[in-house]
Amino acid sequence: MRQPTRTEGSQLSNKSIDFIQPIVEVTIKEHDEVEVLSVYSGNGFIMGSYSPDRIGTMLIYSDTLYGDYLTSANEAVNTGREFQCGANLQHCPRGNI
Repeated sequence: MRQPTRTEGSQLSNKSIDFIQPIVEVTIKEHDEVEVLSVYSGNGFIMGSYSPDRIGTMLIYSDTLYGDYLTSANEAVNTGREFQCGANLQHCPRGNI
C-alpha cells in the first residue's frame, strides 16, 4: 500500500484507505466498551480515528489521547510492540514497553 499524502483539509490523494474510517465508526458505535479507536500504519500515519480530522496526519504530532505517554505509544506503533494505556490500568504504559 502506498502511503497516502495530505492535500487540502483532511482529504487524502490515495483513496486506498477510505474503507478504514467507516469500520472505526461502526466499531465505536456498536461496542460500548470502545470509547475511542484509531488505526495507525507502521510509521504512525493515522489511517482511521475517533477524531476524523486527524486522518492523514502522524500520531506523534496529532494524537493527544496518550498525554504523557505519547512518545511510548509512538515507539510501540513504529516497532510493532504492545502498548496499553488507560484510566483503569494501574501502570501506564504496560506490556512490552
